[in-house]
Amino acid sequence: MGKHLLVLGATGPSGLDFCDAALESGHSLTVYARNPSKLPGRIAKNPNVAVIQGQFDDVEGLRNAASCGADACVSFLGPMIPSWGGSHLVDGYKILIPLLIEHDVQRALFLSTPSYVVAKDHWSLAWYLATGIVWLLFNSAWHDVVDCSEYVASQPTDKLRWTLFRLPNLKSGPAGPAKTAFRGDGNDGWNLDRKTLAIWVLNEIEQEKWVGEAPIVFNA
Repeated sequence: MGKHLLVLGATGPSGLDFCDAALESGHSLTVYARNPSKLPGRIAKNPNVAVIQGQFDDVEGLRNAASCGADACVSFLGPMIPSWGGSHLVDGYKILIPLLIEHDVQRALFLSTPSYVVAKDHWSLAWYLATGIVWLLFNSAWHDVVDCSEYVASQPTDKLRWTLFRLPNLKSGPAGPAKTAFRGDGNDGWNLDRKTLAIWVLNEIEQEKWVGEAPIVFNA
């Protein structure tokens, strides 16, 4: 049976691929977007899609989104790059997540990156150098996404069954099988096709294998 999904970051490449896959799988969507005009007609005009326009610091807009009756929330929002300071992402989540809990949205999946380190990760020179370059070039954005991930991970899973999906290098290839691992454990990978990500997120909404976890998702 199809679910009602609240989607943030739907106008980006990964969000668009997810919306297409979700609709093809029989789900209905509420899209919260700053610029709904960026949604292609196949999504915006789909009878199973409702659109709410609003900024990520708009309390009333986010309240409307959280109260839409969704079974789950999926966010593909990432930090602004280049970023000249500020913490728009984590500040927005500090508004959104309590509203999701208030309105009984019990399942949520949030985009993150390998720059956010978790206890199950292993030290890896390759990952250290790769994420270090991001820290050096995009320091404010790096801190925003890491702070956001830490805030999500601080939420008790009996209130919100959250999953952080950490993404390596994203590509635009066809959908295929995905794998999951932790950073530097010898099983991790460096590339992920966006369509593969969309299918993985849809499966994880149903299967809940990674509640309270932050795996890296990559091409098998």
